[in-house]
Amino acid sequence: QYTADITPNGDGQVTVDIPAGAAQDAAGNDNEAAPQFTITYDGTAPTVSITTTASDPTSTSPIPITITFSEAVNGFDASDLVVGNGTAGNFTPVSASQYTADITPNGDGQVTVDIPAGAAQDAAGNDNEAAPQFTITYDATAPTVAITSTAPDPTNTSPIPITITFSEAVNGFDVSDLTVGNGTAGNFTPVSASQYTADITPNGDGQVTVDIPAGAAQDAAGNDNEAAPQFAITYDATAPTVANTTLVSTYTQGFIFFQVTFDSVVADPPGNTNPNDVTNPANYLLVERGRNGAFDTTSCAGGVQADDTQITVNSVTYDSDTFTATVHINNGVPLPDGTYRLFVCGTTSITDLAGNHLNGGHDAIYDFVVHRAVPPKTGFPRGVVTALPQQPAAKAYAGLDMRLTIPSLGLDLPIVGVPLTEDGWDVSWLGNAVGWLEGTAFPTWAGNTVLTAHVWNADNTPGPFVHLKDLRYGDRIEIHAWGQVYVYEVRENKRLPAQSWAARHMLLKHEKYDVLTLVTCE
Repeated sequence: QYTADITPNGDGQVTVDIPAGAAQDAAGNDNEAAPQFTITYDGTAPTVSITTTASDPTSTSPIPITITFSEAVNGFDASDLVVGNGTAGNFTPVSASQYTADITPNGDGQVTVDIPAGAAQDAAGNDNEAAPQFTITYDATAPTVAITSTAPDPTNTSPIPITITFSEAVNGFDVSDLTVGNGTAGNFTPVSASQYTADITPNGDGQVTVDIPAGAAQDAAGNDNEAAPQFAITYDATAPTVANTTLVSTYTQGFIFFQVTFDSVVADPPGNTNPNDVTNPANYLLVERGRNGAFDTTSCAGGVQADDTQITVNSVTYDSDTFTATVHINNGVPLPDGTYRLFVCGTTSITDLAGNHLNGGHDAIYDFVVHRAVPPKTGFPRGVVTALPQQPAAKAYAGLDMRLTIPSLGLDLPIVGVPLTEDGWDVSWLGNAVGWLEGTAFPTWAGNTVLTAHVWNADNTPGPFVHLKDLRYGDRIEIHAWGQVYVYEVRENKRLPAQSWAARHMLLKHEKYDVLTLVTCE
């Protein structure tokens, strides 16, 4: 009996042969050849890999995996799987070298599977080598999307630039996925896989909307996007205008404020100093005409010119509900007699919330006259015939379709309207008519209505009011208008110096009810 150690040259079958005649027994007989000794030598550890049919990233759960050893092994089961961010289940041996399992992720993120060395052994008892780590990204979260714009709201910008931003990279998104209200989309540009830009051209003034529905795009894991919150912006390309003012063409006394009402909301940022602010006093230019008899100032942009005099605008308040600005002037002192022009500034200043300049960039201009209320001269010299010039158009009388009757004086006379000019009321051409002085209450309306007529006519005859001073308390006076008769009674009869404060006050006196004041010269 003999022993020996055989050192293999490498994996594979190792053989040992003893030929016949290699030894003799005591009688000298040669040995027979020995049956060949064979043994398989395997010194190589089995390797293992982990694969999946799922894409990476994936929204599939559970994630199917296949574990493949390089050779048959034993001793391998589900407990040998080390799973990160998930759990293994449905472990199934397909063969001695292949196994399957399902990995259920715990949540979004990277899922890993490891198989350590020595988890299984081949038939030769070699422990497997550790598997390369299996990694896959699990993503079951739908991408979100937002639509923004650099344009202010409201805006007069066209087209309106928008930026579409997804929470992650997506594919399959294009301009056809934009649903636009009151506009059209153009200039669609992919900036990156998660950001896109486009220009929206409004169809007209009003709200412009952009919607992106769910499922318009998909992320790498195949998740459809969620619908975008609707993008809405107001497009306004229409310039605001001045709807009206409280200014009238003529005044019989000065005032310290007036109001300007716009046709829509205008800009009113805090502080009253913003150049576009409706309450910025600089946005109202009030000038008085100078000695040259003409307005030299032509716009807010040009400023006060030549001998025009600027009137101080002290403060402005604004009511956003009625779009009305109240403008306080002249340091609280009523305007003196003069001819004035107001510029509500559009060439330089007032805008609406969308940035449109007032009147499309033009000033709103208003002229008016302040003239102290001096009773008109209603008599001509007695004993002569006075020649009258032709009545100018600016001093033409308006027919009012009214008549004044004073039964006690036997009068039944037509009433005409006498315009108030910067020179006052000129009643030279009244003849035998009665004149209503513009600027006083309209006849039959509440307030103090002043009517006048001549005491002596230009043709050297007595005028209609020659006996006005003879009226007494309770005498009846009537105005016939529109098929009705308005009846008044005399309450007082006074003689006043024509240039006196009392005479002017008579014309301006405030009355709550419908009151007549009849005026003529002594």
